[in-house]
Amino acid sequence: MLWEGLFLVSIYLMKLISLLTFFTFSTFAATPQSYDLNIKYSLEEGPTSIRRMIVKEKSKAEVIGPEHFLEVVAEEGEIMDRKGILLSFNVGYIKEDGARTILSQPTMLLKENSPAEFTIDDVTLAVTAKRK
Repeated sequence: MLWEGLFLVSIYLMKLISLLTFFTFSTFAATPQSYDLNIKYSLEEGPTSIRRMIVKEKSKAEVIGPEHFLEVVAEEGEIMDRKGILLSFNVGYIKEDGARTILSQPTMLLKENSPAEFTIDDVTLAVTAKRK
């Protein structure tokens, strides 16, 4: 009878440990990824701005200057069967009344720690990204 009781207690303890392990790993897996971005950009051949920012996955980060803005959203992505860090930008000017005019909305797929640069319209972007 004592052995039966100990056996039942050990089964309950194993179930409890299994549940705790499951919840621990499911919470860890749900933690969003962060990205460390180094961004150089210029608008219409103006001065080059350099920013470093930490961006949480699928969250918008902004750089706002007196006359311009840059928004970026970073996430894991894939384009044409190539995987990497997908960055979506909005770049533009801020008018005196505070209204924003978007000049360009580029999207880049980057390999970690590999710099990428391009010019679209009057916007030049150079970006290096790494997972944090």
